[in-house]
Amino acid sequence: MSFYPILGKEQWTGLQVMPYVQDSLVAICSRKHPLAKQQSVRLEALTGESFVELTPERALRKLVDQAFTQHHLERPIVYQVSDIETLLHFVGHGLGISIVPSALARFSGESPRLHSLRIMSQPPKLPKWKLAILTRPRRKDLPGKTTVELFLKTLAELPGMPKFTGES
Repeated sequence: MSFYPILGKEQWTGLQVMPYVQDSLVAICSRKHPLAKQQSVRLEALTGESFVELTPERALRKLVDQAFTQHHLERPIVYQVSDIETLLHFVGHGLGISIVPSALARFSGESPRLHSLRIMSQPPKLPKWKLAILTRPRRKDLPGKTTVELFLKTLAELPGMPKFTGES
């Protein structure tokens, strides 16, 4: 079993794909940043800001790149980091802004230093962050619930977790 981001219409031969969660993207900045006075921001207005981004092969980076490309916009990237915790730390300490799933901004250890802004944009709508659970097909010779099924039941019962609704 593994969690995997869904960026498009990927197909994984021989694996069962269970959509698990989707979340809106938000802009984040330090609570000391001038944008922290606002509750929302237009995507176009972010092009004048310095960005902290993940490296290009990371799924979240690809999703953010896709959003800017779809809107024919560019952004200045001043730092590229390899992990999300470093990105959040950089943003929390005022080294730039970024775009992340809203749950990540809310539940991160850096949350007290971060301010989230709803992103307003012209069509097309911003893509959603989507996560799926990939498993191998269930073996029919094993009775009862599998570990994966029990794990998924436990996850579904956690309070405050955004659920996958199938909407884009």
